[in-house]
Amino acid sequence: MVLSGCSSPPTLAVLPVAASRAVIVGMSTKSREVIYGGRIVGAKIRAADAREAAERAIREADRAAAELWSIQMEAYGGASAALADHRSMP
Repeated sequence: MVLSGCSSPPTLAVLPVAASRAVIVGMSTKSREVIYGGRIVGAKIRAADAREAAERAIREADRAAAELWSIQMEAYGGASAALADHRSMP
């Protein structure tokens, strides 16, 4: 790339730390959306998936507890008998 009136190729300038912070602070919201948008969307999707998995786990635990209750009622002959037998167990 040759610029008219320039004999040397263009070079990259390194900003001092204070100047680079000023550039970052002055970034617009749109720039941040471009930079972080994909990561934010991905994190939202992972959070939603984790929440759904937790809800499935809660439902599974509730089903297991209901099955336990049902088996105890069948084995001990009712709620009062199950509680009495269960309290006497070590």
